[in-house]
Amino acid sequence: MSKILEQSRMEVLEEEEIRKMREHQREFEMLRNRELEEVQTLEKKEQRINEEKVIAYVIIRIYRKGELKNKNRRRSMLSYIKRDFSVARSPKNI
Repeated sequence: MSKILEQSRMEVLEEEEIRKMREHQREFEMLRNRELEEVQTLEKKEQRINEEKVIAYVIIRIYRKGELKNKNRRRSMLSYIKRDFSVARSPKNI
């Protein structure tokens, strides 16, 4: 009888250990997913900032060449450049 009880006790302990391991695995995966989302958010933010820097650089170069003296031309050029970047970033172009 004692041997049966000991075997049952061992099985219960093993089941508890398996349950804890699965719980730990779920927590680890949740943490990993949150960190991955955060990295993706930061990468998108960095990409947007870099694109804005490029836009500013292009506008400054064009303005220095004297091509954007007119306010309306500056606005149209800016919208054209922004549209160009949004098309380049679209999922089908990536």
